[in-house]
Amino acid sequence: MAEGTRFKLVDHRLSRHDKILNELLTNQQEVRNIQIGIQGTLELLLDRLTALERVPNRAQGEHQQGDVILPNSA
Repeated sequence: MAEGTRFKLVDHRLSRHDKILNELLTNQQEVRNIQIGIQGTLELLLDRLTALERVPNRAQGEHQQGDVILPNSA
């Protein structure tokens, strides 16, 4: 009888650990998905900033002076 009770107790603990492990893995995947989303957003922002830096402000006869947001890689 003691062995059966011990087995049930161990089984219950393992079941709890399995639930915690599954929750941890789910949370880890959610964090990864959020990281991928943030990375994509940052890449879009960088592309937009790069495009804005490349467009000269010469429509009103202005010349680009001073510091720019991004270094000129050309």
